Amino acid sequence: MNKTICGLLLILVLGSCGSLPQPESRIGVIDYTPLIKAGIFVTESNSVNFDYTAVGSIIATEKGGWVNGRPKRPTTEDALKNIIKELERMGANGIINLNIIPSVEMSDDLMSKVFVSVITVKGMAIKIPDSKVKKVPTEDSHLLGQIDGIQCRIAKKYNNGMTICTSKELTPDQIKKAKDTFSLKGKIMFNLEGAEGKGEAYAGIDDGFIIIYKNNEFIKM
Repeated sequence: MNKTICGLLLILVLGSCGSLPQPESRIGVIDYTPLIKAGIFVTESNSVNFDYTAVGSIIATEKGGWVNGRPKRPTTEDALKNIIKELERMGANGIINLNIIPSVEMSDDLMSKVFVSVITVKGMAIKIPDSKVKKVPTEDSHLLGQIDGIQCRIAKKYNNGMTICTSKELTPDQIKKAKDTFSLKGKIMFNLEGAEGKGEAYAGIDDGFIIIYKNNEFIKM
């Protein structure tokens, strides 16, 4: 009798194993490359080892929902894009104490009370002095940084210099600052973003002079 009971228990235990969860491994990565490529310093730490000016707290929220009857989940990428736009509007070039919080909450739609996914990104927006921007770690070797909020990147390198694309035209004083900040050497051509393929440089550095091409002005460095 005891053997029969033990046998039945063993069958039940073995049979139930098929419905038990199997071991698994998961890993998730939050890519900060969009921030870095935009010249924005980013850290999850609430402290850094350089001087900065606090601009304000910033929060971006992405909520899921339905589009054409199909569910659309919020993404961290969309939240970071909005963070970048707001940082630029605020005149900030860094964010510290960055937190990304996934959650679920009841929708605000009075007609359909359902739970939706939510991603919240928040941190402190800061302004880093231009002299410190070049020290921001980046995996993009073509990205230089910002001069007075103007994005600068290397478009092409040559044996005797390079072409640099900027989001706005730099003034002569800003060109001097860029040369010192980024340790530029050789012949430098400055193009606006989108015009580098046309060869339309608005300014350059050559033989100790800043050259403003639209009026052929030479300014001693």
